[in-house]
Amino acid sequence: MSGSVNNVNFLNSDDNKHVKPSRPEQIVVKSGETLSGLAKKYGMSVNDFMAWTGLKKSTLNAGQKITLPMAEIPKGKGIMALIRDNNMTLEEFGKLNKLPKPYSEYKASAGEKFYIVNHKNTKDVTKSETKPETKTEKTDTQPKSETQTNTPAKPSNNGVHQNKTQWNSLYTPEELSANIYDKSVEHWGAVGKPDFDALIDQINSKNASSVIKAYTQNTKNKDQESLINTIVSEVRSDKQKRKEAVMHIYDALAKEYGAPDSIRESFEKELNEQFESFGMVNTKKLDETINRIMASPEELAKKMENDIDHKSSAVGKDSFNELISLVNKNNASEVIKAYNDLKTGESLIEGITSEIGSSKDSRKEAVMHIYDALAAQKNTPKAKRETFETELNDQFNSFGMVNTEKLDEMINEMLNSKSISSSSSKTSTTTAGSNNKIKFQKNPEVKTAAQWRRGAIAAAKNEAKQKYKEFCKANNIKYNENDLDLTPMERIPEPVAKNGTVVADISPVLQPTTKPNGKVVILNPGHGGYSSVSGNFDPGSYSFIKKKNGKYAPLLEYEKMKDYAEKASEKLRAEGYTVVIIGGHSQTIAKQDSIINLVQDLSKGKLTNKKYDKDDIVFVSLHADSEPGKSGSGVCYDSRFEDDTYLANVLMNTLNEDEWIHSSLSERVWGQRGLQVLYQTEQNPSVLLEVEYVNGSKSKNLDSSAFQGKFLDKLTSGLNRYFDLD
Repeated sequence: MSGSVNNVNFLNSDDNKHVKPSRPEQIVVKSGETLSGLAKKYGMSVNDFMAWTGLKKSTLNAGQKITLPMAEIPKGKGIMALIRDNNMTLEEFGKLNKLPKPYSEYKASAGEKFYIVNHKNTKDVTKSETKPETKTEKTDTQPKSETQTNTPAKPSNNGVHQNKTQWNSLYTPEELSANIYDKSVEHWGAVGKPDFDALIDQINSKNASSVIKAYTQNTKNKDQESLINTIVSEVRSDKQKRKEAVMHIYDALAKEYGAPDSIRESFEKELNEQFESFGMVNTKKLDETINRIMASPEELAKKMENDIDHKSSAVGKDSFNELISLVNKNNASEVIKAYNDLKTGESLIEGITSEIGSSKDSRKEAVMHIYDALAAQKNTPKAKRETFETELNDQFNSFGMVNTEKLDEMINEMLNSKSISSSSSKTSTTTAGSNNKIKFQKNPEVKTAAQWRRGAIAAAKNEAKQKYKEFCKANNIKYNENDLDLTPMERIPEPVAKNGTVVADISPVLQPTTKPNGKVVILNPGHGGYSSVSGNFDPGSYSFIKKKNGKYAPLLEYEKMKDYAEKASEKLRAEGYTVVIIGGHSQTIAKQDSIINLVQDLSKGKLTNKKYDKDDIVFVSLHADSEPGKSGSGVCYDSRFEDDTYLANVLMNTLNEDEWIHSSLSERVWGQRGLQVLYQTEQNPSVLLEVEYVNGSKSKNLDSSAFQGKFLDKLTSGLNRYFDLD
């Protein structure tokens, strides 16, 4: 998986037995660090972590020091003495201290300190009090061995993803909204009290809209009072605390939907004016803004039509400006089409320009905002914007009413063009043209995409020459540089960039080519792409294959896995699956939360007209392992999660049904040889497949179309079994 020919064996590494884990006795909180993030590092829930460290508040401040309970082994004894003294289990002690397995064989050094949880003095947090840390964690004390071939029982979907990983919270939205309601009823003047504020802090960009909606639907909330109304009506609570709580909820929702800063300004202004007015705070306008942010494209279109139809000179007024600002690159085409579906006899552009009581500039600005949002969604060339704006200005400068016929033709042409949700498997959502200037964080030099590509090719060729020498030496081949075919290096692509920043290479949503089965597979061809930090291109592992012309060509992991992913996509779509392919440098994907955001967009219906449950979205990363002399396939998974464990076992067993494929399991728990892509997909079922060893004894398997066909057939069959589609 790395660029090294002799990479450490992914499946059988024992190196961790020789490394003493570092265990700091104190944490100094960094800016932006969260309690849930710290708790996750130690494999705990937030409640458990607070109880363990003695924290009283769920909020953290930069520079805050947190002491972690530790103890030394009693003189002349081993780790079992500490374990017994604190009523811990061996499994719990081993995981907490990140010991290599088998835990019982660990030899402590003199003076070595270990983390302890003293169960004699600490009350256990029951399962009913908190949700699981992430998906559904296993309760087995030992993971399944790699030699086991029996598939575990399929986990129930009940509650599997109703957890803090999906919602970034201790509670589901329904539970959180119910708890907030209960606290407001139990405590007069609840806002500002630690237990109430701790609940408000659980509202974030992953659950804000769901919590807000669940609050009004709570059966106890018979008056269907809004969450905002409940908070501001707590008149016994401090004014500033109430305003802060409202703005926290707003900011979480605005981040979830990408609402512009202009709306925040007007929202906060209205909030302050209401608090400064005499009497109770009226949240009507505040709630309206909240509901507008959460509005579907159809609802937005209807609200705009209502303003145009019933409010004189609507364009330019705060209400209409707010609606227009909510049209963005994610929903522009849907809003425009929804407006047309209202059958008003006029297009959205025509409706805006016909508001003759509104100023020319306000109407033109509104039209251009709609155009720019649609152009961003459709990747329309900038030159077309000039043509559109010229026609708009000409119409406003002419005598009489604005004629939008040509403007609507241009809009309709854009609507009918291929976009993010088209079905072309060869088109990325964003592509870097030869004139696209790009710079990186640690390499601030500004170059075009083509220039960065030329640099990557030159560096790759130099590396390949050096690696070829090592390859020849290791395989007793007479070295001759003329025997090296560097053609694969010429195929390194340009960076995929947006607004001068390198991004992941995400395909359109690829629709099924047969009857849809309602399931989505996100395929990730390992490596490839440029780091958004350094600008380096990552080819992954590679070796050399002798071709028919007698020359040795580099076998590049990223290139082969890209081919496997595209072929897998064809097979899966023919089985009714919807497919998205996401590739790129792991550093870029991780820093930009590319996979997390992709899953969120699919679950919210932002990329298609269908919303997918996260249980129905499976992530499969395809890689080629690296160690000379080795062979076989590996199914890597995070054993903390039942659905990952079940998926991994199903795929391993199905792959092994073919005599050509020899597959085994590899546990890759985050924090213990974990994998970044599996960490990024804790919200939904995921595995990483090592197809074969790129430089192993059977490396030609990777280059064999027959092996590829068999492997992908079994992968498809395994996914069908996982989803009970056989």
